[in-house]
Amino acid sequence: MSNTNHPNYNVVLDRKKYKGDSFPYLLVMLGLVFDVFYFVCVYKLNDGAFYQPIIGASVIYNLLFLLAVFLCAENLKNYKWKFSVAIIAIGLLQIVRMFIIPPMTEQITSSQYTQEQISGAHLRMIIYLACSCGLLVIGSVISIVNSLSLQKYKKLTEQA
Repeated sequence: MSNTNHPNYNVVLDRKKYKGDSFPYLLVMLGLVFDVFYFVCVYKLNDGAFYQPIIGASVIYNLLFLLAVFLCAENLKNYKWKFSVAIIAIGLLQIVRMFIIPPMTEQITSSQYTQEQISGAHLRMIIYLACSCGLLVIGSVISIVNSLSLQKYKKLTEQA
């Protein structure tokens, strides 16, 4: 039980000890949703002319991405800042992904899609990856700040 008369007592930080870090978690989950939009866009555009080993690698990467980000995000709620660092690294990989599959879509010469549809899909893929990256990084940075402030507060109150 916290001593409310202690000079280092902070109501907001004291509440964090009993409440999960939900806002960064929400941002990271939203980042996952944008990744889902990305790979739905990629696989929708894939009409057979786009089958290459890189698409198979993309499927496997997406599965690992979703699993890793979800498991790390679950730990964000418990103020474990080290998992935030992992999410930042994974989020930055989204930038790398912008230069792999989306440029390949410009090479598609399909009778099923017009060039405008392909260009639109290319732009949407980049936007989805950028949004995913941004949300993952922002959510993780907020989580690190919250986690470290809570750790510092716990140390201050335990010393008294």
